[in-house]
Amino acid sequence: MPKVAILRTSPGFVIEDYGRLMQLVEYKKYIKKVNDTIIKLNLSWNLYFPACSTQPWQLEGVLKKMNEDGYKNLHLMENKTVVTDVWKGAKRNKWLPIIEKYGYKYEPLTDVEWIDYKPKSELLALDKIFDDGYQIPKIFMGNNMLHLPTVKCVHPDTEIMLADGTLTTIKDMVEEVHSKNEVLITNDNDIVATSNHDIPTLTHKGHITNGKAIQFWKTPSPKYVFKVKTKTGREVIVSEIHPFLTPIGWISAKELKIKDRIAIPRKISIFGKSQRLPKLTSPNRLHIGINRLKFKDGYIFSSNLQKSIVRDYLAGIQRRLIANKYKVSISGFKYILRKYKIPIRNQRNWNIRVPNYTSKEFWRWVGYFIAEGHLDKNNYFIFVNSNKAIQRDYIKLTKKLFNIKASFKRVKDSQFRSIQLAEFFLKLGFVQPLIAGNKTVPRLLFKCTNDEIAQFLQGYFDGDGCIVKRSKKKSYYMYVTSKSKQLIVDIQNLILRLGIISFKKKIFTKSQDWTYKKKYYNLSVYGNELFKLLKYIKLKKYHSEYLKDIKNSKWDTNFDTIPASPIIFRKIREGLKLIRKDLNKKINTVASFENGWRGVSRTMFKRYLQIIIKNDKDHSFIEEINHFKILTNDSIVWDFVEGIEKIESDCDFLYDFTVPSTNNFIGNGLVLHNTHGHTVITGAIKNAFGSLITEKRHHCHARIHEVLVDLLTIQKEIHKGIFAVMDGTVAGSGNGPRTMIPVVKNYILASNDQVAIDAISAKMMGFDPMKIQFIKLAHDKGLGLGDPAQIDIVGEDISNVNFNFKTGKSPVIYFDQVFRAGTFSFLEPLLFHTGLFALCIKGSEYYHDYLWYPTIGRYKIRKFMKTDWGELFLKYHS
Repeated sequence: MPKVAILRTSPGFVIEDYGRLMQLVEYKKYIKKVNDTIIKLNLSWNLYFPACSTQPWQLEGVLKKMNEDGYKNLHLMENKTVVTDVWKGAKRNKWLPIIEKYGYKYEPLTDVEWIDYKPKSELLALDKIFDDGYQIPKIFMGNNMLHLPTVKCVHPDTEIMLADGTLTTIKDMVEEVHSKNEVLITNDNDIVATSNHDIPTLTHKGHITNGKAIQFWKTPSPKYVFKVKTKTGREVIVSEIHPFLTPIGWISAKELKIKDRIAIPRKISIFGKSQRLPKLTSPNRLHIGINRLKFKDGYIFSSNLQKSIVRDYLAGIQRRLIANKYKVSISGFKYILRKYKIPIRNQRNWNIRVPNYTSKEFWRWVGYFIAEGHLDKNNYFIFVNSNKAIQRDYIKLTKKLFNIKASFKRVKDSQFRSIQLAEFFLKLGFVQPLIAGNKTVPRLLFKCTNDEIAQFLQGYFDGDGCIVKRSKKKSYYMYVTSKSKQLIVDIQNLILRLGIISFKKKIFTKSQDWTYKKKYYNLSVYGNELFKLLKYIKLKKYHSEYLKDIKNSKWDTNFDTIPASPIIFRKIREGLKLIRKDLNKKINTVASFENGWRGVSRTMFKRYLQIIIKNDKDHSFIEEINHFKILTNDSIVWDFVEGIEKIESDCDFLYDFTVPSTNNFIGNGLVLHNTHGHTVITGAIKNAFGSLITEKRHHCHARIHEVLVDLLTIQKEIHKGIFAVMDGTVAGSGNGPRTMIPVVKNYILASNDQVAIDAISAKMMGFDPMKIQFIKLAHDKGLGLGDPAQIDIVGEDISNVNFNFKTGKSPVIYFDQVFRAGTFSFLEPLLFHTGLFALCIKGSEYYHDYLWYPTIGRYKIRKFMKTDWGELFLKYHS
């Protein structure tokens, strides 16, 4: 399957983006350094006109990348035509200074040796047009050819997990990048900056791995957005065109339906590490300098004694210990502090400590406290739990971690007071007072190891968790309930780090003290997922025999089913001459799946798939099998869409990343596609038109589609490697090639398959590639792939791109076609094969250079020069 790489770019980043674009499609595999490389430029006019010829930034981006990669023998070439001059065009399109800048030489094809060449393959038209023989540039033989032709987002509150475990909102991340880097505003008012952040992403084979976000977008929000909710409780607000990964590909939010399946990660692997903890606040909170105080002898206390008492007090030693040490009364102690205007702390537990780094024990204590504790405004830490094993562990950890002696004076209540520990908690991200409705998980934990996360979860579930047996289904589940929605979301994200799927939902309930129901949030873990979670955490309040019952219980498989097409599955089974019993002795199970009555579990489907692979010895169903492998990949789970709501946007901007190669990121626990896609224009195949045909190329216009296919056939014979890099930063719509309407589109693309790159560009402009004759002919001859469904697009998603471009004919093109193949085709030999053809050339030159360009063209150019791309063009020297 050929690859077409596509990136969106902007004037400030286009040079570097061309390098990334070429790297995405691994151009060095096709353009080997051992061979010389011809870089075929594209000149359609001596004068500069947007989207008409190779852009200067396109040329510089390619040369810079190849120069950095050590390509020495590059030949920058362009052909002369009856309407262009290779030197005037190179100057006015500002190529020459760029070529010189990178140490290469401009070599017009008018100055090289041409040799006779007899194509090895059967041609469609060229051998009939050039019946007296065909020539090509000698330098083309056995060398590489590189052609240079020319051609939304999520809510700011969406949570993003970075590769180091950091959890942040997409707004905070994008705004931070924008505050530290150069920011550009595109013509469609998108705001973008370039940086480099590692984030988890889903590969094309269904694996969660680390990718790089390189562009950070801020886009004006539309009036309406879509809120999508899933069965596991995940929800995200996106633009209507934002794609979600479904079993049949990426589908936009507005096309989703209830009960559709969309991908969520089963596990996000983060290689965390223990993190440095904040330092304690100094007991000397006013930062009083002991040496700046002027101590004076008193009637009872000497100046040295007073200084020692104050020094110890500022160091955090309790007043009782100080009074005993220096044999002074408490009233005398207070008198000394008042004398030197030192505030009395009036707090216990100043002489505490905290660990330098996080640990499993530290996070287990935090888990306990998040579940069963609260911190009041007077700095009291209150913990309530009646389980004796948990109480003993809490007391032990409090002493070991903080040097504070906790005790349970009542049956289940423990409390102590410490202003320093309270301020330490504030530094961790908590608020004060810390109560049920405002609890969250410290963001520091998300960067820690899985072992530390497991210990936090153990403490939390030991405090708040409850395991219940489902009598009807003979299975177990564990749930927690909280007034804090953010806490439940955080717990769900932490469990995901361990590879556990959980379900979040909003509930209304009341306690025995209330007369009405209140809103709470519930998180549940079921069946096999619960059994996997209990491998990580050892709950103190449930004995081992109870946990064995969970292991031996029936697992509910209604959720983690594989959304494979029953029709395709049946086709494969019957094609391999397998009966249902070959797959499963319980044939009704297979029948129910094939008839669409019920799903099939992941475990069972994998068994079916192994049998299918074993029997598909001649690889008749290799594509279907590969699709099934992606569906069953253990990195993802297929969640159910439970709600789709079109709502008014509550924000000014939506946000997005550009993640090359994979085109997606994980947001709010869902696989989200980066929607900043690209468009390009056609030209890769036709770019060979000038390089392989002399000035007689006008004779080919009558059979242009067949000629283009013949040229591609010849290229395949004579070149070691072929590659194309297209510029669609400014695309052309309407009457081509020289009188089009320039449209800023900000796209670039590359591929080693010229048919594929032209097909994708045609599709993005709004055409059906397989209805364009030369693409269809080339596809059918096996010269490349023209069906977009068979092309692997890397970089950006273009499934919803349609620029509705129109084709048209300038008067010159209309004249050409009428006299070559139209009503007056009988005059073709006279007009195009005699001296009269010089008048046709003069007519074309007059219309383009002296009529259209000074009037309509000049107006369009002036308008273009006010754009960011026009300003960039003006910065280049002629």
